[in-house]
Amino acid sequence: MAWKVINEQEILKMYQEDEKNTITKLAKRYGVSRPRISRLLTRNGIEIRHVRHMTNQEHLEICKKYFEQNIGPYILSREYQYNYSTIRKILIKDERYAGHRLKLEQEEKEDIIRKYMTEDITHTELAKEFGRSRSWISRIINDTDFNDPKYPRKTKTFAERKKTPKRRLRVSAKVLIEELKTPGVTQRSLADKYHVSESCIYHAIARYQGREK
Repeated sequence: MAWKVINEQEILKMYQEDEKNTITKLAKRYGVSRPRISRLLTRNGIEIRHVRHMTNQEHLEICKKYFEQNIGPYILSREYQYNYSTIRKILIKDERYAGHRLKLEQEEKEDIIRKYMTEDITHTELAKEFGRSRSWISRIINDTDFNDPKYPRKTKTFAERKKTPKRRLRVSAKVLIEELKTPGVTQRSLADKYHVSESCIYHAIARYQGREK
């Protein structure tokens, strides 16, 4: 495999400033091996964070709270500081899950809809948080009847919708194209950087390139 040029200073900065940026995530993002990222960190005197593993006690507590106290997986993920997908995998492996499967799925959908209603969050961001695909999240939201009384204030009048601030791309497509020339930068990373959807980045560039032809 050819040696790939990567922005080492950017990787070091990302690893130090955000604990969510693990060696595995950075290796996948920049298309290199995990050992190469590890060597880069070690060479620059940066202590490597070890992945936090769930203890048996935490495992037992999480299952007990879900199956016996009816505490949802989203709340448990916040309480124990684990990813939502990690909590969900634990519950699925429990032998009691078969009888709770439909309930679990319904609670998950309720958590997604509740977060969508109360926070300024995109489908892509929800997919990352809940460990689901973007298309699955979109189906849940699109299939929800927001006229249901349990979803108050989600259905807005035309006048209210006009007043609602929309997320807009604050940079030109030309700037985006220049940024994409940087190793490791993708349309998805630009979407995260400018707090818009990945499709917004894609269409902005497509429109710009169409005008150039």
